[in-house]
Amino acid sequence: SHYPEGELPPPLLAAARLRLQNPDLSLRELAELMPGSISRSGMHHRLDKLSRMAGEIRKMQKEEG
Repeated sequence: SHYPEGELPPPLLAAARLRLQNPDLSLRELAELMPGSISRSGMHHRLDKLSRMAGEIRKMQKEEG
């Protein structure tokens, strides 16, 4: 689950951008805004993956610092 630095697969990048632009929307509302329309569960999976990736990055930064 490692991608080149600064690169996310388009579906994850789209999910991240939508969440940042719409912090108050529900998962269902975010899913409806996704290109290609995904389920609430699919949106949850993408945001969960992003959260885990962010946690890994924070952990690596902590170990380096």
